Amino acid sequence: MVESRGTSLACAVGLLYVWAVFAFGIRTWTKYRAKRWNIDDYTYTAAFIFAIVHAILVVNCIAHGYGRHVEDISEPDLEQIELLHYVGQFLYALSFGLGRISSALFVSIVAQASPLVWPARTVAALSGIWSIASVLCLGFDGNVGKPWTGIVTRPLFFRWLGIESIGMLLELSLFILSTSLILRLQMATSRRLYLVAAFGIRLSLIPIIAARLVYLQPSHNPMPTWSAITPALLTESALSLSIMTGVPAARAHFEHARSVARAE
Repeated sequence: MVESRGTSLACAVGLLYVWAVFAFGIRTWTKYRAKRWNIDDYTYTAAFIFAIVHAILVVNCIAHGYGRHVEDISEPDLEQIELLHYVGQFLYALSFGLGRISSALFVSIVAQASPLVWPARTVAALSGIWSIASVLCLGFDGNVGKPWTGIVTRPLFFRWLGIESIGMLLELSLFILSTSLILRLQMATSRRLYLVAAFGIRLSLIPIIAARLVYLQPSHNPMPTWSAITPALLTESALSLSIMTGVPAARAHFEHARSVARAE
């Protein structure tokens, strides 16, 4: 019997994205009832779509044998896994980038004429540049005809180290922007702490991404398609959590607090 770890990954992906779809559904229903859809909502929706397609590609990889030892996977299946993995890493970068753009644009919209508008737009632009640069960094390789060939066994740790390190700095920038926006409001300390905590949940992405980098190291990932299940699980955890903790989901809480603060 061929041993496989793909089933556990498939179950985890299913559970994670059930929550992501639920969060997106609540977000969409709230915006539908409010009859208001801004540019940050469009970028959030695009991030969600890319994340869902990424999850579908992962499930397809599992169907072709991802999670088994390389010697237990046929050559056609291995080539298909490599192609799906190659496309999936682009979707990961695009989804994360769009999610960060959405968060930054949200801050710029609610900040209105405050000094935080341009810093927020700058972070949004940097997030877009990060996505494009990540795609280019991961996409170009020696084999122009089939750049995905050998991607499962090819070490990409240092590329991911650079990409994710900058990404974590962007996450910190988003939190600083959100916190600065909250501190500008006149409100009760308890309400301010509640909002900071709500926006700060997204910081939980940083330890997950850091753990992903640890397990992407060649020393922790010696057997491609087998030991790579752990970083794959961390990848799906980060991507789904990015959707679940998107700033637009907290927008109703912030706008309610801002209206209360004005009334006070």
